[in-house]
Amino acid sequence: MGDRGRTSGIASGQAERSLASAEAPITSLQPPYSLVATDVQDAILPYALSQQIGVIVYSPMGPGLQTGAMTRERIASMPEDDWRKRNPNF
Repeated sequence: MGDRGRTSGIASGQAERSLASAEAPITSLQPPYSLVATDVQDAILPYALSQQIGVIVYSPMGPGLQTGAMTRERIASMPEDDWRKRNPNF
């Protein structure tokens, strides 16, 4: 098969458990990052910078929260099984 220069990326929430045991060099991360989800600023972003790992943010508008389209009425009309209806950020 030969060496094809394998690389990998990590999506939301996997970084902590995957960085230490990666099978291929990690070239990008995709953490959730927005005005309401800033946790990555303390550990993930500094680590990515120090390791020259790219960061492509996931959900920069906070799953619709920061679009201006989320009104109390819209949230109230969502189906009961919609996770946003129970999320305190909404």
